[in-house]
Amino acid sequence: MPGWQDVRAAESTPTDRGHLSSLWRQSKLVEFERRLATLDCSKDGQAAALLQTLQSETAAANDLQATQQRQVLLYSVCLYLLGPQDQICSSNVVLQGTCIPWWADGEYNDTEADRANDMGVQAFKTKRYEHAFQLYTEAIRLCPRKAAYHCNRAAAALKLHQFAVAIEDARNVLKRDSSSIKAYTRAGSAHLGLGQPEAAAAMFKQALQLDATYSAAQRGLVTALRAEGRAVAAALQEQSAALSSDRAGLTREAVEAEQATELLLTAEGMLSAQPESHAVSCSHVEALIACRRYPDAAIAANKLHAGQDKLCLQAQVLWRQADLDAAARLLSEAREQFPDSSKCLELQRWVESLQQEVHQASIAFEDGLLDHAASKYTQLLASLQPGACSGLYAWLLLKKAATLCQKRDYNAALQSLNMALEWEPENAECLQLRAEVWRSQVTACLGFHHFAAARLSHDRMHCWPVFSIGRDWACRYIVLLATLRRASWTING
Repeated sequence: MPGWQDVRAAESTPTDRGHLSSLWRQSKLVEFERRLATLDCSKDGQAAALLQTLQSETAAANDLQATQQRQVLLYSVCLYLLGPQDQICSSNVVLQGTCIPWWADGEYNDTEADRANDMGVQAFKTKRYEHAFQLYTEAIRLCPRKAAYHCNRAAAALKLHQFAVAIEDARNVLKRDSSSIKAYTRAGSAHLGLGQPEAAAAMFKQALQLDATYSAAQRGLVTALRAEGRAVAAALQEQSAALSSDRAGLTREAVEAEQATELLLTAEGMLSAQPESHAVSCSHVEALIACRRYPDAAIAANKLHAGQDKLCLQAQVLWRQADLDAAARLLSEAREQFPDSSKCLELQRWVESLQQEVHQASIAFEDGLLDHAASKYTQLLASLQPGACSGLYAWLLLKKAATLCQKRDYNAALQSLNMALEWEPENAECLQLRAEVWRSQVTACLGFHHFAAARLSHDRMHCWPVFSIGRDWACRYIVLLATLRRASWTING
């Protein structure tokens, strides 16, 4: 049980969320006042009104936070004085002010609580479950220490299909009366309603340990075991479907952003309703790929049941991220396990063709055939849709830019890099190469600048005055002067 020193410490702890919120609000107010002073807006009527509103709202929020903190302290004192019988939340959670029971602001009137509970019982008997739920809630608020009120509300919650509420109410019952058979039974029924047969069976077994003849718990246990058996059978069926799936292969066509987002939202909704469904999980991975969220897709694909769907979708993620070698290895493994899989074969051929084209471009680059290498990368890029494989597309643009840099075609290299960063803004290699290209451009411009300046100085010394020079020197003078200006503009720009 917490000591009084712990209660006082909880009031002034610097890590209290309310205290931190107050500090944050005050800092934002001070920052706003400083900005107004910096902009010399103190005489602006609209700005002054806005500042006054912000000050009043900040003060109101701080007052509310202080009131809530006093309520936390008062409730903690009650726990200390009354002992563990009425201790609903764990001491550390309550003292931190992060979890106060919803009934903590009750009036604590035993007579009115009994009256509300009796009215709730009558409403429950007449099948007015919602009204009964409200009356039981009022009874708990007036006297939260009685387990019967929580147990009655759990029954009403079950009738209203509010299974999570029923489980929480049953837990509150067991904190006050660990021998409540009804609490275990109602918790088991709620778990069944949430599709959790294992947890339900555990609750019913606890009830039967207290009374082996309790018929409701017996029936519930039979239902839970049957549901658990169906769940196991369904899981085995999902694993079998994963091993011998006939799902179509994923398209290499780009999907519109709005359509991809809609697909992902739909898949997430279905996944929340059917988290164990292999087909739904595959659809979720495919939607993540369509949205070009490749790291998330890789994580989701790793959670799939072992089988050709998992291997194919993992390979789909890898090649779209430009990891062609890993994708090829994975597809070779898939072909060994599933030699009759047409989608694995088709994807393997596609990845191997990409590997071959990239290898040829790399050989040309190493042999100094820069034009041929750049042409190969251009052909590869033309065969892809960047919206379908942005990672690979950006990687090929990076390779093309590196080739163009070797040709000292810095403008074209920058164009490729900027295009790559449009698809993959956080690509570190593209950002690094672009910085190197900029540095090379500046160095080249400085070289032209010094050459033009030196040549111009030399010609002035040997060919002055201007009226004595010929047409060739005049043309060269103009060209050098233009070069000098262009270099200055590039550097300043």
